[in-house]
Amino acid sequence: MKNPNKFIDECRSELKLLGISHGKIRNVTVNTRAKCHWGECRKVSANIFDISISALLLDDNADIGPLKNTVMHELLHTVPGCFKHTGKWKALANLINEKLPEYNIARTMSADDAGIKHISKEPVYRYILQCQNCSALIKRQRKSKVITNYKNYRCSKCGGILIPVDETRTDLI
Repeated sequence: MKNPNKFIDECRSELKLLGISHGKIRNVTVNTRAKCHWGECRKVSANIFDISISALLLDDNADIGPLKNTVMHELLHTVPGCFKHTGKWKALANLINEKLPEYNIARTMSADDAGIKHISKEPVYRYILQCQNCSALIKRQRKSKVITNYKNYRCSKCGGILIPVDETRTDLI
């Protein structure tokens, strides 16, 4: 896995060459859960920020271009007046894209643009209940009240009794 701090330092140097001063970065973290966004900038206090970068971009097999675009994108959010994707942020992103041709900073970037092919947008349902009357399926990704107390609930379509699809799973009871 690539070191995100190395890319933060490179992008900081490039901003400095362009005369753009950014805020202070308190922490840089790797986000292993992100599937829909590549980076995030959080304001901790006045002019102090935390940045997280998706582990998908930091993978050794991933291209460096999308990673650097994301890091630069998040660093721009630390510039005063640039926390949103409008006005000054947009102007600075365009300036960087013009002055440094290796960048293509945009508000969003698709998985295809990032060169990442293995993202599954299909939800994974760990818990499934079925109506004994109409066979309707109730699917849940997380354990909720209806999953843990399914005997207290009825089918919303017909009012039938709900049972776990796999009765051998003790985590449903």
